[in-house]
Amino acid sequence: MTVRPPSLKLSDLKKIKNIVIGNPSAKVQYARDEVFIRTLVQSLNNPPPSLDPQSSQDDIRVEVAHIIASLSYGSDRALTTLIHANALGALLLAISNFRPAEQPSLRAAFARALRALGVAIADIVGPALWGLRPDDSEVKGDAKQALDLLFQVDSLDIYAPLLSHPATAASIAYLIGLSVRSAPHRRAVVEWLPPAERAQASKSRRGWEKSTVATTASAGIAGIKAAGGWVVQVVAGLLRDTRDCKVRRIPQRSEWS
Repeated sequence: MTVRPPSLKLSDLKKIKNIVIGNPSAKVQYARDEVFIRTLVQSLNNPPPSLDPQSSQDDIRVEVAHIIASLSYGSDRALTTLIHANALGALLLAISNFRPAEQPSLRAAFARALRALGVAIADIVGPALWGLRPDDSEVKGDAKQALDLLFQVDSLDIYAPLLSHPATAASIAYLIGLSVRSAPHRRAVVEWLPPAERAQASKSRRGWEKSTVATTASAGIAGIKAAGGWVVQVVAGLLRDTRDCKVRRIPQRSEWS
């Protein structure tokens, strides 16, 4: 059943995606093949050449992201394998390299995969959102390290700006809303500012600009913080302006697998 490289063709990936969606036993079976999982993770950034003239390497990356998103839920064994393969780091690296003209389908697939994996990792670390998950995962230590990585400033610099893109906004809002489980992570999100605004604030503090400009910059940043932070403001704007019911509710776990 497992497909091994170099036969990581688009048609094979689509078959695997259809097999694992909503199928925990299939996820476990694929997770046993750590070489295959690591190949999937590597393909997020370095996909094999497409053997189909009608498809591209980006098409392969999209399917790989779909598979990783599905493997993140429904099987602790599959999730453990993804954590050990550093799937979270690979997704962050790939997103950091998005080009301005990146295809919306690729942006959306990677944002969904990051959401699914990030929230699944947070479920292991806890505390559980609904108080239902046992606190005995063997991979909890590794999961905590991965979750801490997700809320480092450098990581927030990569995915938080995706809140401003229509193709990725909902996934990133869900990621942040469902994976923040501790006060330090909550504080990291609230205090985060886009790099350009942080640089402006730094210049203002060091007196590199005229006083009127510095005062204006400081006042703007103070206003953002007073409103709960940049992320909170953007998410509130999404909830206020969107007509998409998907943004207004928390999806059920069955919709993510």
